[in-house]
Parts: sequence; structure tokens; C-alpha cells
Amino acid sequence: MWAPALNRGEIAGFHHRRLDLEHDSIFVREVFDRALGEIKPPKGRQRRFLPVTDELATKLQT
Repeated sequence: MWAPALNRGEIAGFHHRRLDLEHDSIFVREVFDRALGEIKPPKGRQRRFLPVTDELATKLQT
């Protein structure tokens, strides 16, 4: 259901505030670092937008 471009740390660090259903996108701004046990910025501090599929958007709206 999640886009394959999201890795485990990005999914674990995901927060609903980063979901923009109006523009069908997810803003990856934080990741979960298992070794440290905390949420932190992505490697290289690079943030990115990923598209949300119609199927996922529909499931999230219900």
C-alpha cells in the first residue's frame, strides 16, 4: 500500500501532518533511527515529496 520509495525508517518516522491529500503527496521530513531510538532528519538532511497513489489516498480518507 505504501509507495516502494519509502524505507522502513521513513515509514516509522511518518506523521500524519506530513500527508497532503489535496496534492496527493507525502512530505518525508523525519525518519526513525532504530540504533538511536529516536526520530531525526533524513540522511544528508534531504527532505522530499513522494506521490500518494489513488488507492492509498482512498484508504486514508476512510
